[in-house]
Amino acid sequence: GGGGGGGECNRRQQQPQVCYRFNSCFSPTASQEDVFSECHDLIQSAFDGFNVCVFAYGQTGSGKTHTMYGDAAAPGLAPRTIEAIWRHIEAQRSRGWAFKVEGYMAELYLDSLGDLLLGDGEERKQGKGQKPPKLTVKKDANGNTYIQNISVVPVESAEQAMKLLETGQSRRHVSGTAMNSQSSRSHLVFSVVIISTGPTGRVRKGKV
Repeated sequence: GGGGGGGECNRRQQQPQVCYRFNSCFSPTASQEDVFSECHDLIQSAFDGFNVCVFAYGQTGSGKTHTMYGDAAAPGLAPRTIEAIWRHIEAQRSRGWAFKVEGYMAELYLDSLGDLLLGDGEERKQGKGQKPPKLTVKKDANGNTYIQNISVVPVESAEQAMKLLETGQSRRHVSGTAMNSQSSRSHLVFSVVIISTGPTGRVRKGKV
């Protein structure tokens, strides 16, 4: 979020004033830990069977990639979420819960949806092998949105999930711009699907 519970409204000449209110806002000095603290509770929602979305929007160079992925010194939301998911799994396994975790990663580039976890990256660059199946966004019988034909990869540890994230990131389209020498030139979707089975056999499926 951004803004706050007050502050100045937009007072452009000959236009009605506009006020915005947000749940949270962060100053330029806010840390990655500060941002993640506002999103941490969403992870529990995914374990409870809900679909959670964290959406980053802004112009080139505004900090979207840094906030979502960060670096080794200051991990962003995605790696912190992965670590938190497995901490929760380890804590609940001792209470009789079982978990299945899967991940997928897609890229929307030039109006084309691509599978970032499909096959070997070098083979795709060289045009070898069969043409990848077309990806289509659909809804299932319960009204949940999914990507038909996307590669869904099972993961059994935080390390494996991080490897998927790194693999997909390395295959994104990037190019230089006036504001960013290695700007991401596509929209990225990274999802972790959590299927939880309780001691009574009840199954919950959510994703973040």
